[in-house]
Amino acid sequence: MNILCLIPARGGSKGLPRKNVKNLCGKPLIGWTIEAAKKSKYINEVYVSSDDKEILSVAASFKAKCIQRPSPLASDQATSIDVTLHALRHYQENQFCLPDFVLLLQCTSPLRTEKHIDDAIELYQSCEKQAEAVISVKEAPHPPQWLRLINEEGFIEPYIKEPDSTEQMRQNFNKVYMPNGALYFIKTEIFLDQKTFQPQRTIPYIMDEVSSVDIDHLLDFELASLLINALERNTDDKS
Repeated sequence: MNILCLIPARGGSKGLPRKNVKNLCGKPLIGWTIEAAKKSKYINEVYVSSDDKEILSVAASFKAKCIQRPSPLASDQATSIDVTLHALRHYQENQFCLPDFVLLLQCTSPLRTEKHIDDAIELYQSCEKQAEAVISVKEAPHPPQWLRLINEEGFIEPYIKEPDSTEQMRQNFNKVYMPNGALYFIKTEIFLDQKTFQPQRTIPYIMDEVSSVDIDHLLDFELASLLINALERNTDDKS
């Protein structure tokens, strides 16, 4: 199984500037994802795509291969699809072939471990005849029937038109899930054909709330730090 493991990390993060190289419990944020990928039994090489010299330097120090991203792919309008297509072209030019699969790992998920990566790939393998992709998800905190929007007149109204939905108990609704951004695994041929990480036959890899922490703002960063320290203390107590 030939896998392109790609970690996109642009320099111009808005919510928390320079977050990808910000020190999190002794190592830069991106280092957590590179190390998790390198520990996976299915990953041989890890690629980091960035427009930022410091990020690429840090990635190289963690023994990741670096892909210099052109400026148009570092804008707010550039998507992970665009970045992955660029990385696949780079891979093909250097390896003279395409990988069988693409594994995209967001470096803003530092509590996603090598076990999560391996489990997700093995989940795909167990459903390979039916599945085209796997994405990581977590249980949504609230049913969508509870969502509200503010209309043009400034009044609040239900996002989903169901009578008295706020009066119903949570357990009366079906469980719903949302992507947590931790990992995306897809057949390369499907990705190139459909230009999406979530084709029709995508299966969910369900992760818990703690492992799903996604760093966008300073509060997320501080929460991740607290959780990592707590997990390390728990490990020390058991040893």
